[in-house]
Amino acid sequence: MLRFLNELIYICVITIFLNMYSELHYALVFFLFSSMVAIIKFDIRDEQRSYLYKAYREHLQNSRRI
Repeated sequence: MLRFLNELIYICVITIFLNMYSELHYALVFFLFSSMVAIIKFDIRDEQRSYLYKAYREHLQNSRRI
């Protein structure tokens, strides 16, 4: 959890600098995309409780049944 918060802080700092030196919509797009990537990275680290791995396993089981 600490790594995720650390990544989120870096994303916020970079977004603030982007907002200062460029258009607002570039900063917002960067923030949304980076946070999505950070959340996916955080989710993938724990295989047993990961939502993405669970959905992928269910998809494989469903495709084998057909």
